[in-house]
Amino acid sequence: MIHSYSILFSVLLLCACHTAPSKTQPTTSASNTHNCDTAAGYVWSTFKNMCVLPYDAGITLLPIDVTLDPRQAAFLIFNDDETEAEVFIPGREGSFILERKGQEGGYTWVSGKLTVFAWKGYVLQEGGKTLYHGDKF
Repeated sequence: MIHSYSILFSVLLLCACHTAPSKTQPTTSASNTHNCDTAAGYVWSTFKNMCVLPYDAGITLLPIDVTLDPRQAAFLIFNDDETEAEVFIPGREGSFILERKGQEGGYTWVSGKLTVFAWKGYVLQEGGKTLYHGDKF
């Protein structure tokens, strides 16, 4: 009987020592260098300085180009003063930081061949070809 109690006590003690996983951002084997749970859809945002779900943190841009998978959206996050935009494009590693150019009312955000501009929401182009479009809401 004492032996049964000592086994039960040992099991309970081991269970009590187990720490609960973090509720802020779980990590799995499918994670990136910032320990974002990529399998759950988290990505590292340079602007937010944390792992985010891009559809919660940004503006959803749906594919316009017929060669793109219609089920995979791009996402756009602006910094606080909208002088820069962070873009997440399906199938591409990490994000792209675009800098604002132009005058108020005609701003574009540019980095290399990528351009974002406001037109009935936002449009994402690459090399002058429209790839994605989405609204703020």
